[in-house]
Amino acid sequence: MKVKCANCKEYIEKSGAISRGISNFCSMDCVFAKANKGKSSQRAGNSSKDKYTRPKLDSKVSNGKTKHRRLVSDELRQHVLEGDNYRCRLCGGNNNLALHHVIYKSNKKNKPWENQVSNLITLCNHPCHLSIVHGDKKRFQKLCLGIVWLREVEDDKHTTIYKLEERLRNV
Repeated sequence: MKVKCANCKEYIEKSGAISRGISNFCSMDCVFAKANKGKSSQRAGNSSKDKYTRPKLDSKVSNGKTKHRRLVSDELRQHVLEGDNYRCRLCGGNNNLALHHVIYKSNKKNKPWENQVSNLITLCNHPCHLSIVHGDKKRFQKLCLGIVWLREVEDDKHTTIYKLEERLRNV
């Protein structure tokens, strides 16, 4: 059976396709190209401050007024970024970094551990976080937990999710 690459529109065998959510791609280059379409590859004059996305603000409405609170404290964010060597743990890039909750916030309500080090990893916001990891949650959730284990227990700051997946295939 053949499927069409979501980026280059070439037909490829389904068995050789890279699946990301409901989309199929012929190569990782096409995965990243599709995710980056319409975005500039790099902003001019990037300073170290601009490289990292600030923590999201959570909006809560009470009495008609919007209140904001940080989902992740600056100290926790800094600890996770340092533990991941200021690199995306999927592709190894260092631009537009975001913290990813391994166990999704939507899975259960009122989890006291949801914003702890053991539930956070560093990913570049686009394409890795938004398109790839959220596109195939079942595959990546277990691998993200493995990355947290490597970071927190074995002090490994460099292994990417793809390298971990390859290592596990060879066991």
